[in-house]
Amino acid sequence: AQFPDTGGPYKLRTTGPPVWTVSVKKFNVTMLDASLFYPCNWNGKGKCKVELWKDQPHVYGMHAWTMSWYKKDAGKGQK
Repeated sequence: AQFPDTGGPYKLRTTGPPVWTVSVKKFNVTMLDASLFYPCNWNGKGKCKVELWKDQPHVYGMHAWTMSWYKKDAGKGQK
């Protein structure tokens, strides 16, 4: 399968969700509940503040939803 390059610092073909989807299907992977890493949803980014979640025992990491992989003008001029 081909996946678009976002033009950012990460290549979705080798590091993004498509790779994880294939890996989970191919290998015996234990899936943890998303709330352990995503205590706040992408559409509630205002709640994604470390100070609100740092003392919660059920949160092991936190997605900051900063889109560091995305470059706004990626794909311009491509057909």
